[in-house]
Amino acid sequence: MLAITSSPPQLHVFYIPEEKLIGSLDLGEGGDVTAILHPATWLNKILLGRENGGVQVWNIRTGYSILKILPANRRKLIFETESFGSPVTCLAQSPALDIVGIGLHSGTIHIRNLRTDAEILTFSQPQPIHSLSFRTDGPPLLASSSSTGRLSIFDLNKRRVLHTLQTSSTSQPVNIAFLPNQPILLTTSKDNSIKLFIFEDSGPRLLKSRTGHSQPPTALHTHSAKWLLSSAAGSLRAQSLFNDSQSFEFSQSALMEGYQKQAAGQGYAGANIGDVIAIGSSCTRENDWDAIITASRGERGARTWSWKRKAVGNHLLYTGDKSAVTVSLQMHLGRSDQGRLFVFRTVGILGLLGVKGEISRFLICRVGLNENRTPPFR
Repeated sequence: MLAITSSPPQLHVFYIPEEKLIGSLDLGEGGDVTAILHPATWLNKILLGRENGGVQVWNIRTGYSILKILPANRRKLIFETESFGSPVTCLAQSPALDIVGIGLHSGTIHIRNLRTDAEILTFSQPQPIHSLSFRTDGPPLLASSSSTGRLSIFDLNKRRVLHTLQTSSTSQPVNIAFLPNQPILLTTSKDNSIKLFIFEDSGPRLLKSRTGHSQPPTALHTHSAKWLLSSAAGSLRAQSLFNDSQSFEFSQSALMEGYQKQAAGQGYAGANIGDVIAIGSSCTRENDWDAIITASRGERGARTWSWKRKAVGNHLLYTGDKSAVTVSLQMHLGRSDQGRLFVFRTVGILGLLGVKGEISRFLICRVGLNENRTPPFR
């Protein structure tokens, strides 16, 4: 069976093999459902976290209530805790039966025995709890994530924080989960990344990661039969079409250092490049010079990138009147591709920029100089 919730607060139960709705329950007062969990071994029971800070156990099949006589529309409610004073943000099943973790928006974590309604442990962190997960092998650990990108690892025996992992502000963990019977923590993030952290004696370390664009792509370009260049939200990535583990993002650290020096004392901070609207590249001697050129929205020139260093290049090629770039492409040497203007040069790669009705040409292979400019189109 599959249980889902909706607003106004209702619980809908579906029978998956027959793909049909079994029934719906009116959850009554308490605000929207903010978390849902099926407690291990609790047959036909659903644990719900509510916006008012309460936790409820509902029976989705019978109308039996073991606590008190309830109105007809709430006879499937088996158990309800007192409000914790803050909205429930997540629920997690522990390896021990009847024990669950309850995360609150206030940053408090309650470890509670559902069967006896007894508090076992309480932890807290400065930020709201985003997700919880118990380790199922080795030492008893509890991992929590927050909206600021911080991961906290709690030791349940010593009742204290054991480790903290601070991720970047753009890599906020959305969900975390310890893999069953493994010392590995899986995280998914809003920046479209998946990471695996392995727990060793010295603490957790990053084992593997897969990352994509956090926003819809703004430009695509085929670099070769094996590589696809893509850009979104000010980042440039090379996607391998054969082995995803080889995919990477071009570094902009050199660009950031320049921005930070420029921004010193002037009241502003550096940021990534603007949205890339066009990409051009050449595979010809790509390890000898900057082999990629991009045009970004709002910039007054084209920027080069180094394939060998996997980083931003050494040149920013301004247009003749320093107006915004509208098109960018880079041609292969010694041959013409269908749909591309062919210009032969014995040294270097010829970059072409379209700027308000004219084409500016640049020799970008080694020095990044403006070679000449063609007359405007008629």
